[in-house]
Parts: sequence; C-alpha cells; structure tokens
Amino acid sequence: MTATALRRSTPSDAGVDAAAVTGFLDALTGAGIEAHSLMLLRHGAVVAEAHWAPYEAGQVNLLYSLSKSFTSVAAGIAMGEKRFQLDDRIVDLVPELVPDDVADTWRRVTVRDCLRMATGHLDDPEVHPGEGDVLAAFLRLPPESEPGSVFTYNQLATYTIARLVESSIGLRLLDYLRQRLFEPIGIGPAAWLTDGHGHDFGFSGLHVSTDAIARLGQLLLQRGRWDARQLVPADWVELATSPQMPNDGAHRKPGVEEPTFDWGHGYGFQFWMCRNGFRGDGAYGQFCVVLPEQDAVLAMTAETTEMQTVLDAVWEHLLPGLSGAGSGSGDAVLADRLAAPTIAPPPDDAGGAGTESLRRTGGDAAPSIDSVQVEADGEHWVAVLSSGQRSWRLPIGRGTWLAGVWDGDPGLPFRCAGGWLDGVFRAELRMIRTPHVIQLVVDPARHTVEMRWRQPPLHGLEPADHSISAP
Repeated sequence: MTATALRRSTPSDAGVDAAAVTGFLDALTGAGIEAHSLMLLRHGAVVAEAHWAPYEAGQVNLLYSLSKSFTSVAAGIAMGEKRFQLDDRIVDLVPELVPDDVADTWRRVTVRDCLRMATGHLDDPEVHPGEGDVLAAFLRLPPESEPGSVFTYNQLATYTIARLVESSIGLRLLDYLRQRLFEPIGIGPAAWLTDGHGHDFGFSGLHVSTDAIARLGQLLLQRGRWDARQLVPADWVELATSPQMPNDGAHRKPGVEEPTFDWGHGYGFQFWMCRNGFRGDGAYGQFCVVLPEQDAVLAMTAETTEMQTVLDAVWEHLLPGLSGAGSGSGDAVLADRLAAPTIAPPPDDAGGAGTESLRRTGGDAAPSIDSVQVEADGEHWVAVLSSGQRSWRLPIGRGTWLAGVWDGDPGLPFRCAGGWLDGVFRAELRMIRTPHVIQLVVDPARHTVEMRWRQPPLHGLEPADHSISAP
C-alpha cells in the first residue's frame, strides 16, 4: 500500500509564526540538544519538517517508551471490539498463566490499573526472559499496595496490556496494529523488538518513522477518526488522553500552584499530561506532543537526556507562535533553515594514514569487539572490526556520513564519519535506527582503542541487541 502524504502548508497559511519555530530550533541548539527529526502539524497540515543528515525521512526510529502510546491505542481498539474491558481483572483474562499462590492483591489488578500505571507495585518490577514466560513471572511478583492506590511507572504493566491484546486477538501486537491502524492511516514500515518468546515488548521497542508519530498525534487530535472512518473509539481517546492517575506533584516552585516539571501533571492511559496538552514520549528525546487547544502536533526524535529542556523550549518558544500570526518573510527564513540540515561530522586534519590492528582497551559499547584497524580507503576510511574469528568492514566518511552495516543477521545499518586530529582517530558510528552513537577513539601512539556509547542503549550494549527484521 502506498500511503497518502500528509497535507503541506506554509506556516503563515496555517496561522503559525515561523519565527517561533526558528526560535525553538535555536533553543535546542543552544542547549546542546541533538535533534534527529522534527515534524510540526497545524490544522492537519505539515508546516515544518526536518531530518538532520544522516537521519532520513521515512527511516524507522526506535521509540523507546513512546511505544506505550501505540500499545494504548491498540488496547482501545480491542476494547471497542469487546475483546476485554477496563474493569476486567488480569487474572481472569490469562488464567493459564496465574500461579496457584498468586497474591490477593494481584487478584484485584484490572486492565484499568495496568493502563494507568497503578498496579500497586511500589517499584518498577523487573523479570528476565530467561525466567520463562514474562507475564507469568510478573504475576508472581505481588503488589505491595492496593491496586489503584499509587502511581509507579511500570514497564511490565504495559507489557501486560500488550499480551492481553495479543491473546484476545490471536495476532502479534504489531500485526494487529498494522491491520487496524497503520494501514488505514498510512503508516508504512514498522518493526517491534520482542521478549524472546515471540511477544512484542509493548512498553518499548517499536520502530516507526517520524511521519508515523505525527500521524498518531493527528489521529488523537481527531478523537480517533481518520478521513471518514472511526478507527479508535472517541470515548477511549478522551479517557486515554486525560488524567487517570495523579503522579508526582512535588516539582513546584514556591508560590506556584502547578508543577513546573512535565512529569507531574497526571497520567492517562499510557499518555503523560503536560502543562499544555498531552504527550507520549520515549527515552533520549522521542516525542509526540499533542496540543488540542492549538490544533497542533509536534513529532520529534533526538538524542538527549534533557527532555524537560525540550518541553520547556516548546512552551517558551513554539507555543506562542501557534496564535494565528505569521509572515511570508518568516516562512522563507525557516524554509532556508530546514532545507538541508546536517549533523556536523567529526573534524579531520589529514594527519594520519591508518593503523595496524590494535587490541580493544576500553569502553562500554559493543563489548564483543576485540580489535580495530583503521585503513585509508580513497578519500575516506574503513574500520575493520574484529570479534573472535569474525571481522567486517565499516566505512567511515571524511567530512561526510557514509552508510555501512554492522555485522549480524540481519545486519544493522550504520552511518559513520570521522577523521584524524592531533594524531588520534575519532569517529562517530551512528546506529541509525536508534538515537545511539558509538564514539570510536583510536590512539596509535598509546596503542589504545576505546568504543563508548555516547548515551547507553536501554536494550543492551551490543548493537546486535537491537536487531529487527528489516521493515
């Protein structure tokens, strides 16, 4: 199926002041936040879009916990089909997995409690796929408090919802979403990390494009309706995107009634309430911010730990620009700014010619790598990476980003650039379907090789931990 492109508009025609978008981008740059992609929609039209090279339009991105919002929508569709209901008890829906000695508190946990992160567990519980069925293991962890009494961010609560959807339909969560949601609204390639037993994580691991994030936000703005079809029950959207559970209200300034921290305004059904509107978000800066009063959606991917700073910039710079103002001159400035944005490659002073194979000496990234050799390859470089008896070549651009594949089945796409500076070779190896970057530093004089994640991935330190079936 070929998806219909989202409608486009100039900012001023949609009542957006392009200077506010420029100010938002400047604020991100000033805070050292590395944006990878951005789409801003107003009145259903894309008014600003950027993909910072080497990240590209249409590529899938790891959403981390923004995946939860897609799982929530799947649950809403399933409940609209009467597969299960909000006040159904979990133990009644998966009786085959319930241990004989299940805690009484578990017997009172409902679908609603899982959706609003209120199972009664006081800490984010953990189980490991090696323990067998993950949901069965979760059911052996008794909630310490009464279900519905306390908010605790809980990955396995979302995983439980994903499993309920799967068991009630007889399909993978991803396949169900493809049929009921992705194809109808034009979401293309998608993939989901699984628990090792064939079940999609639900709480994380979904890979879709930035365009897909934007379409989800627009669907929610339209209360589950797309074109002439009601794909998600409207009353479900209303419930899911409104406060269902109080959370951390402690982040307040003296004399200020409302929390200034955007994780303290209440939680819906796998959506966060914001100072303005609501959102789904994922680690390291994956956002779907929905602003119903302004009829706007911001979809964004990035690599940052300063997620509150991103939201602060939205409220300070972007939000005021959604007031109906705008000008053709401002549109032109923004269009020029977004014409071909690029993340600057590492510098190169042409001071090195390559290295012999050097043993790995440090760093947390890809710990299976034993040794690295840097070779000249015309105007560019190649890193020969060795792990045991295996080795493979990863192209590294000089002043540009080159495509390569990390060894594996399937191989993982990377985009890499680097160069010599003061006798040391430094490169950025970008695991392009994720927010993550490996920093490679090779110092021939010291006979050292370090490979470090700039921000460590949450699903494993080996790139192979992030393998997905190529969508």
